[in-house]
Amino acid sequence: MNTRVEQMVELLFQKVEFSEEVRALHDEVMNNCQERFTDLVHRGLSEEEAAAAVMESLQGMEEVLAGYPQREETAEKAGKSDASPETDGKQKEQEGSWAFRPEEVQKLDIQVAGCQVEIGESTDGMVNANVLGDIRMEINDGTLCFRQDSATKAFFRDINLDGNIFQSFETFGESVRKLVQSVTDGIRSAVETQGKMTVYLPAEAHPVVSIRTTSGDVNWEKAIPGDGFSVQTTSGDIEIVLDPEEMVPKMEASTTSGDISCRMSAAEVRLETISGDIDWSGDAGVLSVQTTSGDAEMEGGVTLARLHAVSGDLTLRLEEQKAEVEISTVSGDAEIQVPERTEEVHARLDSVSGDLRLRGVQTADSAGISIRGKTVSGDMIISR
Repeated sequence: MNTRVEQMVELLFQKVEFSEEVRALHDEVMNNCQERFTDLVHRGLSEEEAAAAVMESLQGMEEVLAGYPQREETAEKAGKSDASPETDGKQKEQEGSWAFRPEEVQKLDIQVAGCQVEIGESTDGMVNANVLGDIRMEINDGTLCFRQDSATKAFFRDINLDGNIFQSFETFGESVRKLVQSVTDGIRSAVETQGKMTVYLPAEAHPVVSIRTTSGDVNWEKAIPGDGFSVQTTSGDIEIVLDPEEMVPKMEASTTSGDISCRMSAAEVRLETISGDIDWSGDAGVLSVQTTSGDAEMEGGVTLARLHAVSGDLTLRLEEQKAEVEISTVSGDAEIQVPERTEEVHARLDSVSGDLRLRGVQTADSAGISIRGKTVSGDMIISR
């Protein structure tokens, strides 16, 4: 999903009261814009040109959305009604605290910009949420949602457009492309101090979790999620620390340039990054790791590991004598360390120009650890 296109759509819907119908319309517009952007890029346009074309295609949508109930200015500020009359407007706008019974929260859905997100374990048996920043909260049908779009609004407010924003963009002519190109840098600057939120989950609450940030860090500690556990950031770091004895059904974490650090166990683990580094330890039924230029270090008991890197280095330290490993790199080096007591592995390694080495172990078809490795120019080592 292209971030700039997403920001345009969120800006378009910022004043509309969200109902089930509006949410469906929002999702449809978002999907159509993302598909149009992808199609234009595939046709040879630059990302800036494609984003400008998508922006122009949204002209007229404000008139459509004007027919839906609009958000009251006071309703945009989550937690404002809970503040005392003596609290000044700025404080009411930036702070909010809520508490829910565990049975009320089956899903935790967080989508914020530069806000730092922290998840911990509560001690009073309630789901507690505290936020600092322009973050909207709503709970509906068991889903506790947090949304932040103030960074986008602040950025466009700073460029001082009057009237219908899309009509104003049109009057800019060719300068619209330059404006679109600057959105990413502007948003990054605007969200640097865009608040912090903390959610405390009791031991009996295991919600399905979806967290997405642009530049905010995500720190998750102790609280055990439910069947779905997905964390995504662009440039923020992800740190997850759980009781290793607790086996989470599934966990996914991805970043563009942020680092990922996980101390946890899961039946299925999927970690992806482009330039960030990955550090994982725990037990996993299936461990999937993919990186472009970032390095990845993994340690624990694994039934099946699928690891791939382009130029990044991969290191896997196995703690059990039974595992299946599929590992591949283009130019990055790879090392697999088996338990000290291991004497044999079933190794099938292939390289174009990189070195392939076994240290302290021999290959045997009947070995409990099976390793299939492939590299173009990187070195691959199996040792104990």
